[in-house]
Amino acid sequence: MDHRSFNGKDIRSPGEALSYMVECTLATVADLLLKKNPPKFETARQIEMAQNGFNMIRYTDEKMYGLRSSKVNTVFNGSVQAWADDFRARGEHGNS
Repeated sequence: MDHRSFNGKDIRSPGEALSYMVECTLATVADLLLKKNPPKFETARQIEMAQNGFNMIRYTDEKMYGLRSSKVNTVFNGSVQAWADDFRARGEHGNS
């Protein structure tokens, strides 16, 4: 499985399930940040959930799947908050 075809029906292991959940949570963060007035508490909560899952993936040396997770890992050195701040500043749409 690679990041281009990653979806729920491709899950074959607990690590892939965690990676999928993190990718979905990052998508939720992106959706929240695209709102005119994103709810601060919910956005912060989703960022924290994504960060906790992301940290567990790194801790267990699982492979990262998903475009957002890959970007958080490579461009933002694993910081979901830094990714979210950049996303917000750019007002990104589409794959983040």
